[in-house]
This record gives sequence, C-alpha cells and structure tokens, in this order.
Amino acid sequence: LEANDRASAEVIFDLELIEVSHNDASTFGPKLGSQIVSVGLQPSDSEETGTIVNNIVVDSVKNLSTLYSLPASVSFDLIKNDSNNEVLANPKIRVRNKEKAKVHIGSREPVVTVTINGDQTSENVQYVDVGVKMNIEPTIQLDDTVITKLGLEVSNANKTDETDNGTTVLTISTTNADTVLTLKDGEQTVLGGLIRTSDTQTNTAIPILGDLPLLGKLFTNIDKSKVKREILLSITPHIVKSVNLPQRDVTSLWSGGEDDFKNGRNFGSFAEDYRNGQSERPANPVPALTPRRTIRVDLGGDQGTAADDPAIPAAVETEKVKEKTETPAPAPPAAQPVVVEDVPEVSLSEPSVVEADQAAQVFLLGSRLAKVGVPHQVVVIAEAVRDLHSAPMYINYDQNLLDFVSIEEAGLLKRGSETNFTHSALPEKGQIIVGLKRAAGVEGVDGGGGLFTLTFTPKATGLAEIMPDKINLQTPQGLRIPVAKTGLTLEVTE
Repeated sequence: LEANDRASAEVIFDLELIEVSHNDASTFGPKLGSQIVSVGLQPSDSEETGTIVNNIVVDSVKNLSTLYSLPASVSFDLIKNDSNNEVLANPKIRVRNKEKAKVHIGSREPVVTVTINGDQTSENVQYVDVGVKMNIEPTIQLDDTVITKLGLEVSNANKTDETDNGTTVLTISTTNADTVLTLKDGEQTVLGGLIRTSDTQTNTAIPILGDLPLLGKLFTNIDKSKVKREILLSITPHIVKSVNLPQRDVTSLWSGGEDDFKNGRNFGSFAEDYRNGQSERPANPVPALTPRRTIRVDLGGDQGTAADDPAIPAAVETEKVKEKTETPAPAPPAAQPVVVEDVPEVSLSEPSVVEADQAAQVFLLGSRLAKVGVPHQVVVIAEAVRDLHSAPMYINYDQNLLDFVSIEEAGLLKRGSETNFTHSALPEKGQIIVGLKRAAGVEGVDGGGGLFTLTFTPKATGLAEIMPDKINLQTPQGLRIPVAKTGLTLEVTE
C-alpha cells in the first residue's frame, strides 16, 4: 500500500501569448455610387417623320446629356489608415501529472436560430467560444523533464450576417496548432510562425473615363487594405513536485515459491533456513571426509600440517604429538580409533558455509553517468541482513571530481523505531563518516532496503569512484554481521 499510495507530481506552466496585428488601409478617388453616373439614349420629341437613325441616334448625339448624366457635385476620398494591435495574455496554471488542463481567454458570441412553424416563431440562442483556447496535458519523467501535449486555438469573430428567416450567421476565423514537446524544468520554449497575411485592392471606376491615361485615376476609386497577424506562444514548465519513487525495501514483497506460498524468501539466503535444511539431510558427507582427516593426522607427524586445518583444536594435536614421541613403536591401527572418536566432536562444514550465507550486502545504487554541475544522487543499500540494529560506516569519494552536498536517511532502520542518524564530512580527505542506529531496546530489522541517500555535485570530468568502507553492521546484542561491499564508479561528462 505504501509503495502504490504516492503523491502525484505537479507542474506549473507559465504561459505567455502575444497576438500582433498590423492593418494598413488607404482609399483614393471619387466616391462613386450606383446612381451617380447614368447612360442612355433619348428619342426626339419632334412630330416630324423620319428614319429611326434620324430620330434616335442623330438627335441623341446632339444632346450629350442623354449619354452621360453626371452629378452636379462629386466628393473625393483621400484616406490612409494605419493601425497596430497587440493582445497579451499571461496565464499561469498548475496541473497534476498526466491530467488535462484547459485555458480560455476570450468571449462567447451568441448565434440566434429562428424556427418558424406555421404562425408560431421560436428563437434559440447558442453561444460559441471565441478567443484563445489552450489545452495542456503534461507527463513528468524521472529525469525532471516534462513531455507536454499542447493544443492552441486562436479565433476571431469577423462579421455577423442574417438570413431571410432571421437566423444569425457568425463568421469566425480560426488558427490551430497541436504539438508534443519535451521540456526541461525551467526551460522556455517559443512557438512562432503562425502568420496570416491578407492583401486586398478594390477599384471602382467610370467606364471609358476610368481607362484614360493619366486622367483615368481621377474617375477611379481605389481602396487598398493589407492586414497581417502573427501569434507567438511562450511556455515554461516549473516542476513543483517531482515523481516520488518508493525505496526498494517498500516495493519488494517476497511470496515464497511457486509451490510454497509464504511471507518470505524461498531460498537458503539466511542461516536459519540453511541450518534447518542441514539438520534434515543425512550425514553421509562425514565418512567421506574422515579418511582425509585420518591420513593427515596419522602421516603428517609435524605440527605445520596439523595447524593448517582450522577445524581441529590445537590441544588435541599437541597430545597426539606427545604420545607419538613417547611411544617407541607406534602401531597405525591404534592411532585410527583415537582420530575416529574425535571427528564427531568437530563440525567440519557448518562454520564456513554458514558464514558465507550470512554475509550481508552493502552496495551503492544510482546512475553511472553524471554531468558537471548537475547534482547527482546515489543510495546506499543493505541487503540480506538479519537482526540489523546499527550500521555505521565510512564513505570514500574522489574529492578532485566530486563535491559533497548533502546526506539524507532512508527507510530501512526506520521500520517501527526511531533512529539516531549523524554524519561528519571531511571534504579535504574525500570522506564522510556516517553513524546510524536504532533506538535502544528495540529489535533489529530483517531483509533489505535503503540506509541513506548521498548527493554530490560533479566539478570535473573523469571517472569518480564512491566506495563504502569500515562497515560495522551489528545486532542489538552487539554481534557483528559479516558484510560484502560494492562501490560505484561514475563517469562524469560535460
């Protein structure tokens, strides 16, 4: 439960949205409408008879007003409009790991729909979001990088029209961008290039007169419009809570073997399990070892050969040497019964094998790659310990490549008891003296887990070794626990 019930990581996004628009418009020429200029032919009012050509064409040419009807006064437009617009939004939002966040800065424009059913008319109003909308979904990694899934939409309501039935039609211009980024903690990234340019020119002229060289522009209304819009988005993540990983002793759960489920390991890594297994085995190895022991004692004759065997007490060897010296003619058959009687009293295999199985493991866990100036953490782990009560030790490191920053106690010796944790750093020697033990009168702990966490800052490139030394693991009774140590070599790069 403790391994899975962890606090979620969180990140704050510092967003900055800039929308810059530039509008350059100009109008030049006479203001021309649909009724300003009229063209036509007027038939003659004369009662005289004649041909169609005489009555219509000839008489109409005599009076030019029938061809062009110009207004008495004309207005000219000489206008130039230059405008710049900048919209800035700077929201900050905090979001949990792997959760979605949404930001909307803008307005909700109404759209009216009219429904006519016979003589009855009903109106339905719906709202459309217009402005800046951002969707963010972060994924925080173990190396304090943030994989960010980002969606951006910028929309503007350009104009509103109305149909014959009374339904409001809204024209919306939209710019969308969707991307996935990998950002470091505190790294600022700018998304740009979202540019929209519109260049429009409208000419309104009097036919024929507007095509005259040089003078044609006096009869032409020229309307130019150039609009340019650019959107910039700046995003900066700041990790508030990093991913909190449980220690190894919390995440490990032993459940025996396939055929024997139990709360514990199912192999002889502990002395108690080994002894139980040895007591049930037949004692057939002893006869095989007896002739070897008998030959050494009977034929060696000197103390050097007997002293090489740590399983035979020195007092027994001395008595055998004296008896051999005082007897002028020792009989080999008489010596064998003496040795056979002493063999069962001496344990031949149990001390050495059990010592090897009881040896605990102390090693350093962490990444073997480090960068100059970037803090690097390693965890000192103890495994296969029984009844562990105190674990003082030295930590040696390369002071030419590493600077010691801090040390923090882990959770192995904290199980069900308070602890006394002290340390003393000797940077000139590249050494840290660590003292760690449980409260007095409390039983020791079994299994494995983290003892403490070390933080170093690399200051030069090379291979830096971190090695535990002078390890003194003890039980509550003061018995020393055999231990095997393993260090860690860091490769420091730029």
